[in-house]
Amino acid sequence: MLYIVLEAQKADKKLMLVLTDGEPADIDVDDGQLLIQDTRQAVKELTQQGIYSYCINLDPKADE
Repeated sequence: MLYIVLEAQKADKKLMLVLTDGEPADIDVDDGQLLIQDTRQAVKELTQQGIYSYCINLDPKADE
């Protein structure tokens, strides 16, 4: 819930930068599509709160 810190900041623009290996993962979820949809929903919620999100993928094959 790091967005709570951003949400409390007084700024014209807020940005959440995410670094990832490109593999959606959770210890209690096996369905990769569920994790992708969960991430999509999180980005929508951040946008609704006025927080821009940007992801940097460290996987050299991410575009494939």
